[in-house]
Amino acid sequence: MLNPWTLQREGFDAGKAAPEESLFSLGNGYIGWRGNYEEGYSRPMGVEGCYLNGFHETEKIRYGEIAYGYAEESQTLLNVTSSQRVLLTAEGTPLHPDQALRTARTLRMQQGVLERETVYAVPVGALTVRVRRLVSFDHPHAAAIRMTLTADAPCRVSAAALLDGDVTNLVCTDDPRVGSGLHGRVLSLPRMARTDAACGMAQHTGHTHLAEACAMACRMQGGDMLPAEETETTLTRRAEFALVPGQEAVVEKYVTYFSGAEDEEDALLTRALTEAESIAALGFDRLQQEQEAYMARFWHRSGIWVEGDDELLQGLRFNMYHLLQSAGRDGKTNIAAKGLTGEGYEGHYFWDTETYIFPMFLHVAPEVARALLTYRYSILPCARDRAREMGHPVGALYPWRTINGREASAYYPAGHRPGGEALLGSHGGRCLPGGDGRGDGLRDGAVLPGSGLLQPGQGREVLHQRGHRPR
Repeated sequence: MLNPWTLQREGFDAGKAAPEESLFSLGNGYIGWRGNYEEGYSRPMGVEGCYLNGFHETEKIRYGEIAYGYAEESQTLLNVTSSQRVLLTAEGTPLHPDQALRTARTLRMQQGVLERETVYAVPVGALTVRVRRLVSFDHPHAAAIRMTLTADAPCRVSAAALLDGDVTNLVCTDDPRVGSGLHGRVLSLPRMARTDAACGMAQHTGHTHLAEACAMACRMQGGDMLPAEETETTLTRRAEFALVPGQEAVVEKYVTYFSGAEDEEDALLTRALTEAESIAALGFDRLQQEQEAYMARFWHRSGIWVEGDDELLQGLRFNMYHLLQSAGRDGKTNIAAKGLTGEGYEGHYFWDTETYIFPMFLHVAPEVARALLTYRYSILPCARDRAREMGHPVGALYPWRTINGREASAYYPAGHRPGGEALLGSHGGRCLPGGDGRGDGLRDGAVLPGSGLLQPGQGREVLHQRGHRPR
């Protein structure tokens, strides 16, 4: 019987690895974790990905023939330090879910957690691995994994919690809906640091001069934790267990991310290490309780029921849940076309966020609605500059696709006849003086009684730039 509060999958299908990683992604508007298996696959498949909203790199767009007004730089959301892996070996044999006896995953939308149970055949019997993970809404820089191991016969198991800075983006040069044109490792070699309870690394981009830091702290029960191991690009905390029937072993991995300007790299790494220690001290049970309380408040405000059609109800809840996971909350980021589930459309924010996404947040999560509008207001100077560039003395031309506020789409380039009329292709931007869908969200947000979604005058300023008459 279908449970409309969950999304479940049993078994493993290599051909569906990548789409199911997207379906089982977790996020909190800042961190995005694809639904990758902690143990990793036995061969290349799927797309391993960890993302930070707004953390991007630029690259010069190469045209066969350039013209005035064409977008100059691509903007690509980067795959950042890999932090999900907890590699397992049993009696010296690596374990991978694509080789398991059976496996099942459950996304629990009511609680905001992802659960999995995988059973492996090992040389001495069977090993059962139960995993629960979350990306915290209450702690926007934190995520956590709890892995529980049980065996039906004595078995030696090693669990290696890993941070890996040798990451790349999915390359697809002919279709931005799938990936980007960035080849090889874009981030710098990591700089490592450790404390008594945590270890981490910091990396930076080459063109945008942004930096990110990732740290982890590990706890375990029923075994021995070894000192941290370090290579040029990885940090590993390994735990060794001698399992016996009837006994559980537990590994907990607490991960934190911080991002900012490149000249803040040292401070970001210090913050990530400190936060990892603090989150580990809270413990997984406390994080899970907070997560469930957050989701209870969300569903209380946005509860929806469809009698007689559980499949439709499940779909509606799934979409609302993914919107909640994907939307930026800091006023500096927005919501990408693929959210924080993958690299399609290069992580771009599109021109029509307010038409399709804003209305839900306006009514069920006004604090998120406020952040989305604040982001739109923050890129108004770029929109004005773009309108002037395209020959319009007044108004604002918002980008079709962007991360940093400047136009990044070269799909249908915009052109201009000097001294004449601006020529706009269908992807050349939106929001010149005159109406479009974006004004609906701004007007609704401005007139919602007592909303206080924007500072006085901000919404009016955007609407006037676009030719709307505020009601």
